[in-house]
Amino acid sequence: SSGINAEYGGGNCTVSLMLMGLGGLFNAGLIEWMTSMTYQAASGGGARHMRELITQMGMINESVAADMANPASAILDIDRQVADIIRTVLPTDNFGAALAGSL
Repeated sequence: SSGINAEYGGGNCTVSLMLMGLGGLFNAGLIEWMTSMTYQAASGGGARHMRELITQMGMINESVAADMANPASAILDIDRQVADIIRTVLPTDNFGAALAGSL
């Protein structure tokens, strides 16, 4: 037998594919641990949660759109603006926290 557990039914496709790609690094002892996160919980929460996530993403984009359109804008300034909007103004009625940009 190949040593592969054919009955493994991983978490979701993103995590399963990532682990397959990183298996060699784990076997070589080059990775001690890792974690992964996806927005899958948002879609599992239903339409209200997905609408809130999309609204959050739109608000983030809108807040930095002018700077993003200017190639001379400093990315660290854009990053600070994004972090500020995540902390202060995104709607959180369904998630209880800003999900967009926080993973």
